[in-house]
Amino acid sequence: MKRILYTMPAVMIWLFYGMLAILAGGVGAFQIRAWLIILLPAMAAVLLLAGRWWGSIPGMLLGGALIAMGLPSKSVPFLLAGVAAFAYYLTMGILCLRDRKQ
Repeated sequence: MKRILYTMPAVMIWLFYGMLAILAGGVGAFQIRAWLIILLPAMAAVLLLAGRWWGSIPGMLLGGALIAMGLPSKSVPFLLAGVAAFAYYLTMGILCLRDRKQ
């Protein structure tokens, strides 16, 4: 069950950006920030699946980046997504650490 939880955000982001790539005419239309948003959860999922609790750090960096993007413009969706991503990956890191100690 936890394996599904580790990979769920990465899969959802890959599906979302995959559909955008099809609609936008290819992956060349993405900026560097979009690639980071795609790669950070994937990296976190791989590390958490390997049992590394510090694999949650890339996900928390993603949450921090979303919060930072939402602060100057007071964009509530970015702030909420950032707080949710940060809390989610913090929880997954704690669960992974607790499983590893047992």
